[in-house]
Amino acid sequence: MHEGRCPEEEEQVCKSTGVFLNPKISKQKKASGAIRLVSGPGKEQLSCASDGYCSAEEKCCPSQCARKHICMKAIDEE
Repeated sequence: MHEGRCPEEEEQVCKSTGVFLNPKISKQKKASGAIRLVSGPGKEQLSCASDGYCSAEEKCCPSQCARKHICMKAIDEE
């Protein structure tokens, strides 16, 4: 299991350039501006079954943008 947590689906902003963390509703206090969680459209991302499919700084997370679990940048735990 990789460090950090998945961004909650309500925290995700879907754009054509990627999936971003919405700093207004995120619990990340030090986040200034949108943090890119995924590059490229969510629907084009490969699905994952566990963190083992993702790089060390990513987690396998549910995404409203992709409508499946995809590898996303992990968010620091509070």
